[in-house]
Amino acid sequence: MGVQGEFFEIASERLFTDPVPVATGEPEVEKEPESIEKEADSIEQPIEEAAKPVHSARRTMKDLSIPKLYYSISEVSRLTALEPYVLRYWETEFEELRPQKNRAGNRIYSNRDIKFILRIKELLREKRYTIEGAKAILRNERVSEIKPLEEPATIEDPAQIPLPTDSKPTVPGTMLTLEEIRTMKSALIELKRAFMRA
Repeated sequence: MGVQGEFFEIASERLFTDPVPVATGEPEVEKEPESIEKEADSIEQPIEEAAKPVHSARRTMKDLSIPKLYYSISEVSRLTALEPYVLRYWETEFEELRPQKNRAGNRIYSNRDIKFILRIKELLREKRYTIEGAKAILRNERVSEIKPLEEPATIEDPAQIPLPTDSKPTVPGTMLTLEEIRTMKSALIELKRAFMRA
């Protein structure tokens, strides 16, 4: 056995057995129970002190760990206080809730999925909406997040070839005359040649 094991064996012998006579040439003096407790405390203190840095190092390593990107269904169940079968059922009801699967085929949830689950839980459990009502609210929230695209600003580019506008302006949905079509065709051909030169 190594040195560390011997240390613990010696300490346990001192604590739990009768005092062993030591060959020092002095007469054996029986120790009082209080002195045995003091000796036991003195033996335990170095052990506790040796253990302290290990525990604090583990705490610091845990604090410095990288945050998780994905969570298993059991972890999400604990985080959201929902049963796993509820999470699986909500996957069938809500299109937006589609967790990925790992190589083993187990569901892995991202932080976005967990936020979405908490939002569903708020709507269904706290605000008491039906599933259809929650779907409608989530759909409206998604639509409001998508901002309508603004019309691009019209910037006049000098490299563009203007179309001739000598004929009357056409209204959308009306037929073009043959002359207007030929004029547009020649302007497009000219634009193509200018583009090929550049």
